[in-house]
Formats: sequence, structure tokens, C-alpha cells
Amino acid sequence: MRALTGTAQDWPAKLVLLHAMKGGRSDLTVLPPLVVHADEDAAFTDEVSAMVG
Repeated sequence: MRALTGTAQDWPAKLVLLHAMKGGRSDLTVLPPLVVHADEDAAFTDEVSAMVG
């Protein structure tokens, strides 16, 4: 589970990214927040750019 924020200043997060598998038996892991935008200019962070392609 991972909280999503627009920029680093947007707290608290209002969305959660959840990856699940039906019948999966692993523990829940809470990851650090995913910051979508590097700044107010709507540029994606490097991590999000790598996901989007």
C-alpha cells in the first residue's frame, strides 16, 4: 500500500495505491508516499516518469 501526493507539500494524501492478489497470503507492507509532481509546474518526479514510460 502506498499513499499518493501531488507534491511533497500536499499532506495528507487523499489517494492510496494498492496492489493485491486474490488468494494472496502475504503481509501488508506500507511504503513511503509516492510524490507525483516534482514542483508546481506539473512535471512528474523521476520515479513516476519511469512508471509512465
